[in-house]
Amino acid sequence: DNDISLMDRSFGFDTAMAEAQETITVAHTEATGNAHCIGLVKLCGRRCGYLTMMAVCAARHVDMCLIPEMDISLDKVLNHCTHLLNNQGHAVIVVGEGCSE
Repeated sequence: DNDISLMDRSFGFDTAMAEAQETITVAHTEATGNAHCIGLVKLCGRRCGYLTMMAVCAARHVDMCLIPEMDISLDKVLNHCTHLLNNQGHAVIVVGEGCSE
């Protein structure tokens, strides 16, 4: 999860990024293959959303990213999801696992 102090990258970060990007691409394929579908990807990062944010920046198909460092309003998330589904017919959402806490 790249959360070791004084280290630029930790062991396995590149592999985790590659797997996350592949998962996001598959979620996009699933979401675009069905009407009004949401592709939801949950990535590791209980306290730190670094891997999630880096994967989202590297991916091309993400409509919404939620990480633990953010204050999240469920009403705003739901309104944005509705907007995405009405305008483009699908959505891809990537969530860091610590967002639910």
